[in-house]
Amino acid sequence: MIGVKLWMAVKASDPRVQGVAEKAVALDVPVLQHVWIKASGNGPGESIPDDVAALSRAVPHCRLIMGRLNGGGLRGIEAVADLPGVAVASLDRTSWRDRPVFGSHASIFPPEAAFARIVLDLDDPSADRILAGNATAPLPPAR
Repeated sequence: MIGVKLWMAVKASDPRVQGVAEKAVALDVPVLQHVWIKASGNGPGESIPDDVAALSRAVPHCRLIMGRLNGGGLRGIEAVADLPGVAVASLDRTSWRDRPVFGSHASIFPPEAAFARIVLDLDDPSADRILAGNATAPLPPAR
């Protein structure tokens, strides 16, 4: 197992998810949590960035990846900016400079197009961090 992906069964802030996050810590694997902020309103179990922030505060040693930052936008960055245990997956490498990881959002965009957006400038050292380094490096300890 290389990680846990949580989608829309329950919100990341639900106390039941804490047990999953604690088990991920024990197994030393990250948790990817789908997030979205929908103009029409989210489903009952669909997380917004604030839910990821709540989970990170509840289980601070869990390595969380907030997936689909493009669905959370700048509000998503604001929600987790002070939480060193949270990285974000995004199509846009400029939106989160500290802890981005590659995310293709393959159901909407071809993975090749998302990859090309990251490696437009192969001399840019951030491309290596986004494509592999940030996802495999341990996150800083929680405060």
